[in-house]
Amino acid sequence: MKSEKKHGACCRKDSSSAHVAAGKLVLSLPGALSPVVWQMDLEKSAMSALEVTEGEKKESWLLVLKVPNEKSQTIAVFETREGAVEAMMAASGALASAQSCAAMPQAVPSAGAVHMLHPAGLPHGAYPAPKPKGGYGKRLGLVLAIVLVVVLFGIWSAQLPRAPQTMEGVAAGTTTSAQDAAGVPVSADEFLRGH
Repeated sequence: MKSEKKHGACCRKDSSSAHVAAGKLVLSLPGALSPVVWQMDLEKSAMSALEVTEGEKKESWLLVLKVPNEKSQTIAVFETREGAVEAMMAASGALASAQSCAAMPQAVPSAGAVHMLHPAGLPHGAYPAPKPKGGYGKRLGLVLAIVLVVVLFGIWSAQLPRAPQTMEGVAAGTTTSAQDAAGVPVSADEFLRGH
């Protein structure tokens, strides 16, 4: 009895265990009054609940499966409430780990299922993601993007109005603008000198 307390419930021969395999919850209940291995299809009973209830004679505890619109099903009978709760918690842990595995992206057919491993350490039917082929495509894309930016900048800057570059150009620009006023006659020589 001391060794049971020392090792805990996980190491006892009569401790309950559960796992999910191929979409089924499998409960191993060697500590029940009638030891049983029980399985449930998770797809067919998605809205089910496990419950621990006291037996009719109040000398036993029942692990019961409740499914909406169906009669409750007794899975196993235990001597103690602790044994029944242990079985229920084992099932809960297996379902939780199966759901967390299903939430992670995997290359395996079904989450939580038992798979054989290849020597490379990958599950059967899973292959590593293909490695990108060289950096040539990335470099070419980068060069094309830079060229496109330079061309667009050149087109944009060519469309901007240009200001005179020197002070002489500024002075000439003010005189020609006065001469270019609408309705003021200008001789041909003055026009050609101004431009």
